[in-house]
Amino acid sequence: MLFSENNVYYLDEINEQIIQDAINKKSTITLISFSMSDNMEKKLDQVVKQILEKYSKSDDFQTLLYTSAKELAINGLKANHKRIFFENNGLDISNQEDYKKGISLYKENINEEMATIYGQIARNNRIFVKIQFHHNQNGIRLEITNNSTITTQEERRLRNTLAKVVKY
Repeated sequence: MLFSENNVYYLDEINEQIIQDAINKKSTITLISFSMSDNMEKKLDQVVKQILEKYSKSDDFQTLLYTSAKELAINGLKANHKRIFFENNGLDISNQEDYKKGISLYKENINEEMATIYGQIARNNRIFVKIQFHHNQNGIRLEITNNSTITTQEERRLRNTLAKVVKY
């Protein structure tokens, strides 16, 4: 199901024409994702490319903006998938002992197939990452949000990642 109002789209269903129409309206483009695949990464890259082309911005920004968006989105998606994993294994993500045990199990067991399954579970339960591009001739602002509650450990890791991104 593709949202059509307010330029909100499922990342796995968006296409080049939809992207171009949204960019031409100069309104915020919002992408919803439940998991990340090679195809979705390509679509995210296409959105970045088309926005930069609209404003005749240098290709130098392509890699930086795309990589930032992808990494932050993947971090949010992993957090969502971890929550599903914890719930499926009867673990409390906010309990320190369960968290240590759960993270260890998660790292041992996560693979591409599980990520696909957890992506479907996330879709069914409306657990997602929202990627927003606010754009105009003066600049581009990227917002990545997750509709799950963040744990203290995740917030610490996210802040470290953001500190690295800011250096660029």
